[in-house]
Amino acid sequence: MQYQADASLFIKEDELVGIEAQKKILMGWLMNGEPNQTVIPIVGMGGSGKTTLVASTFNNDTVKRHFNCYAWITVSQTYEIEDLYRNLINKFHQSRKEEIPPSINALSSTELIQMLVSYLKSKSYLVVLDDVWDINLWNRLSVPLRDEQLGSRVVLTTRNQDVANHAFGAESCVHHIQLLREKDSWELFSKKAFSTYPNKSCPSELEPVARKILGKCEGLPLAIVALGGVMSSKKSYAEWINVCNSLNWHLANNPLLAGRPKILKLHDLIREIAVSTSMKEKFCASSHGKELKEVMKENGARRLSIQMTEGEIESYTGMSQLRSFLVFSIGMSSLCLSNSLIAEFKLLRTLDLENVPIEELPDGVVYLFNLRYLNLKGTAIKKLPKSIGRLRNLQTLNICDTKIGTLPKGIAKLLNLRHLIMYHYRHDFTDEILGTNALSSPSPQLRSVCVVGKLEKVPPWFHSLRNLTHLGLHWSRLEEDLLPYIEALPCLGKLALVNSYVGKELCFGRGFVKLT
Repeated sequence: MQYQADASLFIKEDELVGIEAQKKILMGWLMNGEPNQTVIPIVGMGGSGKTTLVASTFNNDTVKRHFNCYAWITVSQTYEIEDLYRNLINKFHQSRKEEIPPSINALSSTELIQMLVSYLKSKSYLVVLDDVWDINLWNRLSVPLRDEQLGSRVVLTTRNQDVANHAFGAESCVHHIQLLREKDSWELFSKKAFSTYPNKSCPSELEPVARKILGKCEGLPLAIVALGGVMSSKKSYAEWINVCNSLNWHLANNPLLAGRPKILKLHDLIREIAVSTSMKEKFCASSHGKELKEVMKENGARRLSIQMTEGEIESYTGMSQLRSFLVFSIGMSSLCLSNSLIAEFKLLRTLDLENVPIEELPDGVVYLFNLRYLNLKGTAIKKLPKSIGRLRNLQTLNICDTKIGTLPKGIAKLLNLRHLIMYHYRHDFTDEILGTNALSSPSPQLRSVCVVGKLEKVPPWFHSLRNLTHLGLHWSRLEEDLLPYIEALPCLGKLALVNSYVGKELCFGRGFVKLT
């Protein structure tokens, strides 16, 4: 997080285009002499230049001299409040060239707040909170960042209008970031795209197509910088016109496509912009062409996806920060997941091993206390460990298309389990019976259950699933009527029955109050 924060402050001159008017407004709010603490939200879409504007203002020597101390903190979507407190203390001391308290890492949240309150008691301060997503963040930071009537200012950047509209309990000046005008867009694009050309200007024969490409960026600075950088390597008219004809910018902004495609093709330029943004936001780290060790050291990513054909995934520094770990198994022949690797995943919440050719679940998985999502679909795993019940925070378990025939008794200890997806069915219409006896007392939090495979009888615990919203039974071939077990479920909204009953008729006479 701190690496990103520091990087945000080193802004290249060619990115400072078309922001002077907005910068003047922001500087006026910072130094207008108003003694009350003022919170200034800067709102705009991703890549619109919020951070660039604020960093340019923050780096101004006149602005810094106006306050007794200052701090720039990058927040992002996931954060630990204690880390923010420590970063504030560090930055405040650094701004005054003071020694940072040596015991800071050992202090509790309450002690950190007390230290901040004491330190800021007679000081005016400037705090920048970059990339805020949580509407409740200010409620937590307003305790140490008190209003001492000394003219302190808090600037936050956000994409979320709800964050900007939040009642801060202080003076507030909301600024909506303005996209670049055509003139400024062309200046920024030209600096990026034509930096190696004679006079660093656009050749006359390329200008019509260059302006057409620029129009697809719609004044968004990040898109202009990224696209201009890529186009700097295109020297011929044919290359430029080819890009212009194939670039479909509207794909990323078409609301009709929102939420629908699971797999889609992207133009190379759009993909490059997406990867660049993801790396900057630390949403993911790309290891293409690099060793995993190098990528983890450079990016400190919290979400890691790996595609490889065989071998062992080794443990590296930085993996202890991972929240999500996904392995893509396209063409994978074998893979080793060592317990030493799993032991690094102390904070892991998502583990996706779909179609990975492993026969046993690593022992260390059951010690991943924070794990919420475990996908074992398509693996060759034959059984779940008896200690699976240790995963007290697990909410989703997918064991579809595995070789697991029986659930261990420990499954009943997964009290937060909401989604259980399993099938034990093969195309030869096997008569092997799916064992569900271990779920004699399933989690009351279960919301969706999908069972594919033959059942000897209706699981008696079906009637206890008071929070169940979705039930699917496929090829269960039950001989007894299952409706009496499920008709009284108060939340059941979706019911899928496929070859689930071999009797003559099912009577939906009563119940099913939520079924759609």
